[in-house]
Amino acid sequence: MINLRKGVSPALDGKRDTKQTTSTEKSTSKKHITLADSKTKEMVKLFVSGRRLSCLDHFWTGDTCLHSTVSYLSKLYGLNIPREWVMLPNRMGVSTRVKQYWFSSGDIEKMLSLVTDESPANSN
Repeated sequence: MINLRKGVSPALDGKRDTKQTTSTEKSTSKKHITLADSKTKEMVKLFVSGRRLSCLDHFWTGDTCLHSTVSYLSKLYGLNIPREWVMLPNRMGVSTRVKQYWFSSGDIEKMLSLVTDESPANSN
């Protein structure tokens, strides 16, 4: 019987395939850091430009899960992204408690080289 579970090679029939590597192993073995995808690149450009973002900015950033994006950036690139709870007006004009994120000066220095050849996105 062929075992089709992730990480198990059909040729080994149930034995763990030790030749496979996870995406984490692949990303940590890179010599040069690169931005993973266009969404990541756009969000990094916004943060590097000095913007503070919250989940209420999803209308113009296109990121509906900012907390997940921040976690992803923090883990993948070793960033220490500051955050704080703030009261911001929502689309109804009522104040809502949301978490706001931004890049520290150290994060900006670390990530600036990845976006220097491009201008910040949506610099309103």
